[in-house]
Amino acid sequence: MFTSIISSGKYALVSSYLDNFTIANENNSESLFEVQFASVNQGGGQDVAGASEGFERPQFFGPPGIGWTDGRARPWLLDEMSDKTVAGEVDPRRDITVFHYPMLLFGQSYQDRGVPLTDTFWHKYEDDRTQNFENYFSGINFRVIRYADVLLMQAEAQNELGNPAAAIPLINQVRARPSVNITPLTGSFTQAQMRTQIMHERVCELAGEGTRWLDLNRWGLLSNQASLDVLKASNHDPDFINFVIGKSELLPITRTDLTADPNLKQNPGY
Repeated sequence: MFTSIISSGKYALVSSYLDNFTIANENNSESLFEVQFASVNQGGGQDVAGASEGFERPQFFGPPGIGWTDGRARPWLLDEMSDKTVAGEVDPRRDITVFHYPMLLFGQSYQDRGVPLTDTFWHKYEDDRTQNFENYFSGINFRVIRYADVLLMQAEAQNELGNPAAAIPLINQVRARPSVNITPLTGSFTQAQMRTQIMHERVCELAGEGTRWLDLNRWGLLSNQASLDVLKASNHDPDFINFVIGKSELLPITRTDLTADPNLKQNPGY
């Protein structure tokens, strides 16, 4: 599948990484599929005819005083996204992905907003470049699958087939995006080394886009206690502490459904 998408010539990386997360550059050459939203607030909710047509994530993930901060970017992302560009600068994707000190939070400093200087928040999909607030009807489309993701998935597939060398040019296409221009990978990699590199590349390119759970599960990191302990560490994702192998991979089936269908069996651990 990845080969046919790449060889079709229908898709290409956009020059600006930011163009994947703004309202002005939706449905661009990099987008394979995106959920369409509009900044229309008709006052209704759920399934009524006058429902809002907007994207609510920016409000729910926004920094304090702007949004509800229900989803948080963790500080370890700053260390992970520390690769240098050809010009010797820190990965430009970092500031597009994560709000961190001393960046401004919708035009105000951390101090002015009363936010601890060590706090980090999702910046990706926030609309601070055109307004000083967020709301429940952002018009920014959510990109579900981007061409960059396809290139990285193809790189991973090649590596798992025992061909880590074939993964290098695919990864370098993503690193060479004009607005990113991270120093290209060179040299040789073992399969294990390339697997670790791909894990890193996917975080740097796709953090905050809904791929992380699928990645962790596919890599077996959720079924291995040693790797799970790393994820649970206080300097990584302390909120992950409640994950239990053999239970937390699935949500419980509701009591209503179990009562309605006696043939249903509750998922393990509940």
